[in-house]
Amino acid sequence: MDIRARRSSLGLALWAALLAPALPAVAAPVGNLASVTADGPHALRLRTDSGSLLRIDVLAADIVRVQAGRNGALTGAGDKAAPIVLPQPDGAVQAQLEEDAQEIRVHTPALLLHVQRQPLRLRLERLDNCTAVPL
Repeated sequence: MDIRARRSSLGLALWAALLAPALPAVAAPVGNLASVTADGPHALRLRTDSGSLLRIDVLAADIVRVQAGRNGALTGAGDKAAPIVLPQPDGAVQAQLEEDAQEIRVHTPALLLHVQRQPLRLRLERLDNCTAVPL
């Protein structure tokens, strides 16, 4: 009887471990956009009504970095930064900011980043011959 219980527990644990990666990851909501401020020539700082902070950096025409933190603070990558991450934006980045009541758009020659205001959501599209292709 004890062996069956152990096998059942082991089988259940194995099944859960195999199934877990197949489940979709769900991010916690960060609230609605409360404010947007420029943070340098190629960066935006977004604050939400729940106290979250996001920083969006346009590093190149085809590279956008998004950092997010709770309680109004961002933490550095520490030693976990991938060596492929650019530390500073390319000086020649051409980015335009467009706004309306529903969203903010960050537009480069290669990408279009949509920042929905309520609730705060990000959607990135690649531009292919001026046609937006969802990523």
